[in-house]
Amino acid sequence: MITGGFGTQFDIERGAMRSWAMGRDGQQRWTDTGAVVGCDHCQGAGVYQATDGATVCCVCMPRTCRVCGCTNDDCRQCIQRTGEPCHWVNTAGDICSACYQPGTGA
Repeated sequence: MITGGFGTQFDIERGAMRSWAMGRDGQQRWTDTGAVVGCDHCQGAGVYQATDGATVCCVCMPRTCRVCGCTNDDCRQCIQRTGEPCHWVNTAGDICSACYQPGTGA
């Protein structure tokens, strides 16, 4: 089992070298997006644009809101509360749009 490491790899789509690192979860991830290298879902490209501008993959990077506990797969409570599905407002994916309060950090 690989428990660490890092390296570079040529990305044909971008036409440039990209860096990757092995996380504690055992996943080889691009350092610029955090997406899994060679992910079957997004092919390591990232498919979700967070409000703060970062591009990440919702499938590669499971997320849970630190306020209400909603996840990528279940935001029923946010829909009940706001009438619409929530989305992630930061790269960390630890606060959803239903719970975000500008200027408070929450």
